[in-house]
Amino acid sequence: QQKGNHMQTTTSTGDDRIPTEDVGAAIRHTINVADQTLTYRQVGIDDFTLTGAQLAIAAGFKSVDGVSVLQVLATGDLEDVRPNETVDLHREAGRFVIVESDRAYRLTIDGQRFDWPCRIVSGGLLRKLGQVPADKVIYFERQDQPDRQVDDQDLVDLDAAGVESFVSRKPAWKLNVQGVMLELFAPTI
Repeated sequence: QQKGNHMQTTTSTGDDRIPTEDVGAAIRHTINVADQTLTYRQVGIDDFTLTGAQLAIAAGFKSVDGVSVLQVLATGDLEDVRPNETVDLHREAGRFVIVESDRAYRLTIDGQRFDWPCRIVSGGLLRKLGQVPADKVIYFERQDQPDRQVDDQDLVDLDAAGVESFVSRKPAWKLNVQGVMLELFAPTI
């Protein structure tokens, strides 16, 4: 790496922009990789066409056995990338969730399906994953008991049989005033 030869450029791929860095003769691209907390960090790659295994190695995993690579699409959906499957970053978003996991847990947030690679999920992670605004409350829908409110710090185990469903709603309070039921969207009157 020579001083003075360092130049930052950006390659456009539709709405997503993948930064590239010209270091001497080699051009390096940057993708965003998140762990199970959905905390992203930038990772340098040398090619726009990589397999799932190459993405896992670029993210710092020594072995690709037991590693799940999920591509975050422009819609917010997560798509599994198999170890031998190629991702063309000329056309695709450069955001990935890469974690150690041997299975996926299916869940829905406001009807949108996600296959999440970790058994335990926090309310804060559900909020990020489902892009739930801060003015809404997340509820874990249950069949034989009342729905459970899931705050950002609460943890939910996804290992039960079936698909766990979560919904977001504006917080509401019900007040009975002389037999008239009022539904309020503020905790004070």
